[in-house]
Amino acid sequence: EDYASTSLPAGVPPPSFEMPKVALPYHVRVLVPCYKEELEICQRTVLAAAAAPLPARCRRTVYLCDDGRDKAKRDWIRSLGDSTQFVYVSGRERKKGEMNGKSANLNNVCSQLYPKDVAVVPGNELVCVFDADQVRGVWRERERERVKKKRKTKEKKKKIISATETGCLKNLK
Repeated sequence: EDYASTSLPAGVPPPSFEMPKVALPYHVRVLVPCYKEELEICQRTVLAAAAAPLPARCRRTVYLCDDGRDKAKRDWIRSLGDSTQFVYVSGRERKKGEMNGKSANLNNVCSQLYPKDVAVVPGNELVCVFDADQVRGVWRERERERVKKKRKTKEKKKKIISATETGCLKNLK
C-alpha cells in the first residue's frame, strides 16, 4: 500500500491523474508581494529573482504582487517587456473591513495561477515567495541612512542643549 491510499478514509480510492506532459521539467514561479515598499526596493528583488541561475530546461516567471496598486510598479514591470517572465498582479477585491495583508495578497495571486476548477497543481510547478525587500543591499542602505539621520538628530539635540545652557543659541545651525 502506498502513502496516498493509507491517508484516505476507508473505501475511498486514491485519485488517479496523469502527470502533465511538459517541454520543460520545472516552471519556477517567484512571487514578490509588496504593499507600500518603494519602487527601487521592489526592482532590486524582482531583478535578482530573474537573474538567479536555474537548472537547464527550467523556466521562471516573476510576479510582482502589488497590494497597493502602484501605477509606477505596474508601468515598470510592463517596461521589462517579456510578459512570460515578468507579471504585475494587483486588483485584489477586499471584503468590507478587510485589512491589507501579505497572506491575502498571496492567496489572491495563487487563486489566479491555480483556479478552483484545477484539481491538481502540476507536479512540475515550484512556487517560492521573496519579500519585496529580500535583496539585503537595499535594506542595509536604508538602515544605514536611518541610523545616520538618527545620530545627527541626537548630536543636534546635544548642541541645542549645550548652546541653551551657555546662552549661545543664536549661532547654532
